[in-house]
Amino acid sequence: MDEEVGVKREETEAKKEFGEPSKKTGIKAIRVVDTVFWILEAFTIIRFIFKLVAANAQNQFVKLVYDLTNPLVVFFQGIVKDITTPGGNVFEISSLIALVILWLLYLAIVKLINIYMT
Repeated sequence: MDEEVGVKREETEAKKEFGEPSKKTGIKAIRVVDTVFWILEAFTIIRFIFKLVAANAQNQFVKLVYDLTNPLVVFFQGIVKDITTPGGNVFEISSLIALVILWLLYLAIVKLINIYMT
């Protein structure tokens, strides 16, 4: 009996020291993942639209969007050839693939957080 009480006391002290994941922590983690995901998705969609309408790549905002999204899209370039018109418009399929992969990663991360929190 005394050993049982001692073990429970040690478990309680360990939980106090290291903390136990709370539902609040999980919600905060999901909010952070949510925010980062939607920012990445938004910039990738903007990139897709800029390429589609042949936006001026010398414009500072367009350049910023391309610079921010290039690390995401570069992995998928060459899987399927982008469609380019003579006017310079590009239907960038690699951006669409990046959007799908980001969405799948987002779902997986949120699922893992939910599993860890239960």
